[in-house]
Amino acid sequence: MFDFASRGASWQAIDAFVATQKDAPWAKHAWPLNWSRDGWGKPWSARNNGYDATASLRKVRVPVLWFLGDLDHNVPAEASARALSSALRGSGHPDYRIVRLKTGHSFLQSDSGNNRDIAKQSHMVDGYWSGMEAWLRERAFIK
Repeated sequence: MFDFASRGASWQAIDAFVATQKDAPWAKHAWPLNWSRDGWGKPWSARNNGYDATASLRKVRVPVLWFLGDLDHNVPAEASARALSSALRGSGHPDYRIVRLKTGHSFLQSDSGNNRDIAKQSHMVDGYWSGMEAWLRERAFIK
């Protein structure tokens, strides 16, 4: 679905693809299969899927703390960590940290990373708040 949106596919092409998937047992949990013609999913995906943040990241000079979820089904952690490191290191950024946690997109405790599990979770993954607090303390942003 994201590929369809990125390529600017017509609604007819999207609808034809959805028709082949809609009866799969997982389909009701797949947000993109439930996009509407008037909703924000397709335009948002079309604008954001192909966006390369490298040029913007190279301009950043404030301290950066970036969390990634190794089980994230939306943002590929390995590729994202490489791209972030390359852009920030390549620009000579003096203070950045990329933290990978064993969780999904929401940073809630999850063994699967599946978005359908979000409603069942009650707390953030270990290392999220403590990692943020430690990073802020190291920079004297908090006492």
